[in-house]
Amino acid sequence: MLKLPDNILHLLEYRIINIKEMDGWLHFQVDAPDPFACEECGVQGEFVRFGKRDVPYRDLPIHGKRVTLWVIHRRYTCRACNTTFRPQLPEMVDGFRMTLRLHEYVEKESFNHPCTYVAEQTGLDEKTVQDIFNIRAEFLSRWHRFEMPRVLGIDELYLNRPYRCILTNIEERLCSNYCPPGVRM
Repeated sequence: MLKLPDNILHLLEYRIINIKEMDGWLHFQVDAPDPFACEECGVQGEFVRFGKRDVPYRDLPIHGKRVTLWVIHRRYTCRACNTTFRPQLPEMVDGFRMTLRLHEYVEKESFNHPCTYVAEQTGLDEKTVQDIFNIRAEFLSRWHRFEMPRVLGIDELYLNRPYRCILTNIEERLCSNYCPPGVRM
């Protein structure tokens, strides 16, 4: 068992119970926070614990090791409205069983790197990375209109040392400057 500082996850609402390192993975058992009120009727303090289960969630790698959070997700029964509920977990994306910060990281990185690379880096399945990319791309396409010119002009320009590609919409006389990756404009 590893001894790591309590705040290594930076998930303030969760309490780390146990940490194990196995085959390049860090496994954290964490206790989810208790709900503030019943999710059905909103009454405070009138619910009791009614079972639990460990649910795996992926998180960002720590020091090059992939991370799984085993969240103790409790079920509660409200005495006021007699309903049973599992509270929504803060900082988690249930549809993908990962932390919100990992989801945001995958969204960003999948636009900059191949899905196989992002999947290998985070320990996720490649299909999961593709699904996150597709959802984000569909969301962005609603606000951005892609236009392809009928006549495209291509030229280069040597400016501040690197060559730059100049793409021009010849019919409408619009210009776009492309700088290769790793080169500052």
